[in-house]
Amino acid sequence: MVRLSEATNIEAANAILRILSQLGAVEWARIDVGYDDYKRRRPPLAVWRYESERDDTANRIHSAVSSYSGAIDWSVDKPGRNWMIVPTKVADPGSEFSEIPEGKLRAAIGSADPDFTEAAIQDFPNLFNFLSGLWIANQGD
Repeated sequence: MVRLSEATNIEAANAILRILSQLGAVEWARIDVGYDDYKRRRPPLAVWRYESERDDTANRIHSAVSSYSGAIDWSVDKPGRNWMIVPTKVADPGSEFSEIPEGKLRAAIGSADPDFTEAAIQDFPNLFNFLSGLWIANQGD
């Protein structure tokens, strides 16, 4: 099951889903490319899980994301069953946003820092294109 908001760019989200599928069958995903249902900007995110993972999946994901050098910094985490890629500013928002509940954090950052948010939205597909190139190049590893 893939969850996309109505305003999400379906084509961009599907492209990201195809890239994530290079490492295995995606069982569930939530991909938000940066706009809510009211066209308000918020930092993008990808949350997903695989049906099953190879032993090297975690290393491949962490290594690829950490080697990306784009417009902003990105973080990858797997706090439970699901993988998550978000801008580092969302993963570690600092004291400015410490009182904001996690469910409202991306909207708050989107309102408070629209320039950062737009940079993240523009960099999101670049990150996944980079990941795809690495994963395709290293398929035999």
